Amino acid sequence: MVGKGEKQQKYIVHEQLLTTRSLFFKKAMSGDWIEAKERIVKLPEDDSSVFNIYIDLLYTNKITVIPDSGSGDATGGQEQNIFACLKEQNSLASLYVLAEKLQDIDAKNKTLAAMVASAFEKRSDGVMYSPGPDTIRTIYEGTPPGCLLRKLLVDIYTSKATDQWIEKCKDWPDEFMRELLISVLKKRERVSGLVDITDLTAYMESR
Repeated sequence: MVGKGEKQQKYIVHEQLLTTRSLFFKKAMSGDWIEAKERIVKLPEDDSSVFNIYIDLLYTNKITVIPDSGSGDATGGQEQNIFACLKEQNSLASLYVLAEKLQDIDAKNKTLAAMVASAFEKRSDGVMYSPGPDTIRTIYEGTPPGCLLRKLLVDIYTSKATDQWIEKCKDWPDEFMRELLISVLKKRERVSGLVDITDLTAYMESR
């Protein structure tokens, strides 16, 4: 049972498939837990739309939020592409957080690979769109420190981001910004002569 109230949805899934992939379900369906006795696991805090994607992944080994190569509107403009990427990457972030909770390593790795594919795919307008603040916040709020998808996001921004990316959006997670700053500073150590601070005129106020 996933969700609560009117949004609650019931799923019937092969137990062996769940317990083979997910340590969470393996533990829940064994021992003296009530779930093991009733053969029912309740996930009231989770979103059934995300769980639908997870179930599809279990049975097909494909992530349904990623369109087939070449699909989509070849004439799509920038606004349309931005919206599509935001939706796609937000769904992937939610799927990764669910896989983290369910302790399904295969699902996490598959989702991480899909996030990379999404971030580095040139859309119909010739632009690649990296995960935005909402996607990053979902990951940082739903995963522990040391999460490898966190590291991936920091590395993407270290390699690709410009100052305009940061200036245009204000709602960045503090922890992400701290890790990004550390990553950029480490990268800067390998580059000499970035700023000439011996010329103090750049810092002096004029009357």
